[in-house]
Amino acid sequence: MENNRDYTRRSRRRRELTPREKLLIILKRNIYPIALVVIIIFSIVVILPAEKSREAKKEVTASITENKNNTAQKETETTTNKNTKVYKTIKPKTRTTEKIVADLKERSKHDEKYKKIYDRIDEYPKGMLNAVLNNPEMQDFLIGYPDNQYTLKYLKTQSDESEETTLTETETVQETTQDSNEKIDLSDIKLTEKERKSAHPLFIQWDERWAYIPYGDENIGMAGCGPTCMSMVIVGLTHNSEATPAEVARYSEENGYYVNGQGTSWLLMSQVAKSYGITVNQMAVSQIEMENALDNGNMLICSVGAGDFTTQGHFIVIYGYTDEGFLVNDPYCKVRSTKKWSFGRIKNQIKTIWRYSY
Repeated sequence: MENNRDYTRRSRRRRELTPREKLLIILKRNIYPIALVVIIIFSIVVILPAEKSREAKKEVTASITENKNNTAQKETETTTNKNTKVYKTIKPKTRTTEKIVADLKERSKHDEKYKKIYDRIDEYPKGMLNAVLNNPEMQDFLIGYPDNQYTLKYLKTQSDESEETTLTETETVQETTQDSNEKIDLSDIKLTEKERKSAHPLFIQWDERWAYIPYGDENIGMAGCGPTCMSMVIVGLTHNSEATPAEVARYSEENGYYVNGQGTSWLLMSQVAKSYGITVNQMAVSQIEMENALDNGNMLICSVGAGDFTTQGHFIVIYGYTDEGFLVNDPYCKVRSTKKWSFGRIKNQIKTIWRYSY
C-alpha cells in the first residue's frame, strides 16, 4: 500500500505542467488583452506613420500643383477674372526704338493702360517708354504725363527755346528750369501721417505728388532717384515732414547738384544731409560694415550701376537686414522694395555707400 502511494505521488509530480504549457494556458486566458495590445502597437508603428506619409504626400502634391498653377499664371501673366494680361516688373533692359514700338503695340492689345500710352506714343520721350515696359507700376505716371501742367509748360519752353539764338542750349535749359521751379508752390505737397512717423518710409519718385515737377532737363519721376532717396533718409531719421522729394530736388538744383544729361551729383548725398543736421560718412562696400551700421540705427544710401535696379546709374536706400538679405527701398519700384537682397547679389552693382545717423 505504501508503495502504491509513493508511485501515485511520483506520477503526479511527473504530470506537473511544463513552462511552455503554463505559457500556453496564460496566453489562452489573456488572448483578448494581448491581441488588443498587439493591435495598438501595430497601429502606432505601422498604420499611423503610413497615414501621415499619405497625408504628407497629398500636401506635397497639392503644393506642387499650386506652384505649377502659380508658375503657369506668371508665365501667361493672365488674370483669372478678366481676359487681360498683367505684366510683371522685370530686370531692366534697354530696347531699340523699333523694339519699344513693337512691345508697346503688342501689350496694347491686352492691357487698357498700355493702350492709352501706345495711342499717344509720339508724346513721350524714348526713355520713359522703355521704363514703363520694364516697370508696369509706372503706367499711371505715363498716362498722366502728356496733359500735366508741368509737361505742357516744359514743352512750351522747348518750343520757345528753338527760336532763341543768343543762348547756348545748356544755359537755356538751366535758366528756364530754375525759373519754372521758383514759381512752383511746394507747400501743397503733403506726406501722410504713416510716412511722417515711419523710421524708413518708402517714397516713389514717380508718385503723382511730385513726379511731374521739373528736375534739371528731366522731371522727378524719371531722374529724381537721388533726391527721393535723400528724402527717405531725412524723413526717416528726423521725421521732418517738409523734406519731401520735391523739396530736396529743389535744393539740389539751386545748389548745382543736378548735372544736365547725367543726373544727380554724388555731392548732394552729403551736403543736403548736413543741412538737416544729419551726420554722413562714406563707407566701404562690406557686408560686415553695412550690417554693423544698420545695427547702430544708421540708414544707408547706395549708388548702383546697371543691373537689377537700373540700366544706368541709380540710388537706393538700405534700412535693415535679415538672414535672407538686405531690406531695400527702391525709389523707382515698389516690387523690388518688397524683396530681400543678398550681399552677393548686389555687391558688384554698388559703386559707393553713404552712412547716415542723427
